Amino acid sequence: MRIGVLATAVSLLLISYVLDRISAPGHAEAGRLIRLCAACLAAIPVLTTLLRNVGDGSSESFTDQLVTLAVLGAIVSGEYVTAVLVPVLMDLAHELEMKGMPGTRSALEGLRQLTARPATIIDEHGEREVLPHQVQVGQVLLLKHGATLVADGVVTQGCGAIDESSLTGESLPRDVSCGDQVFAGTVNVSGLLRVQVTVAG
Repeated sequence: MRIGVLATAVSLLLISYVLDRISAPGHAEAGRLIRLCAACLAAIPVLTTLLRNVGDGSSESFTDQLVTLAVLGAIVSGEYVTAVLVPVLMDLAHELEMKGMPGTRSALEGLRQLTARPATIIDEHGEREVLPHQVQVGQVLLLKHGATLVADGVVTQGCGAIDESSLTGESLPRDVSCGDQVFAGTVNVSGLLRVQVTVAG
């Protein structure tokens, strides 16, 4: 309903501008009256939301109060276009934020899994597993098929392909061999690699 009301208010704004263009000089009052109606219409969902959330102490409630003050202030001062655009832009920003949240959650989940997954180190004692935060510069990681690299490094032995989509968005794996640089968060999709850590932590 809120989106419909705001869309109607924006439509009224456009109509008022058309009327301003086609009206005879000195007869622009109709356009101004329509802009006032649009501003009052835009204020309705803003006030409704404020009354519904008032007193809950959330950041959303505080934002609602600021938007309401901005809209009412614009109406009182005769800035009807501003009174319509403020809630429209706030709603648009909110929608964009909501659309971005799943991607953010996915990235955080990937980071959580990355930090929780042990890494395999190869040294003079053989293979051993350590937590990602224990990996140090200069150590050699054994990257098996399906393993995620937990630190930046350089391939010192082996060849294969790594999936860098989590970093670059590129869906095709990149072939790597000795001397190639690889980065934390990438996944080994083929081959067996030894990677000397250049950046850890």
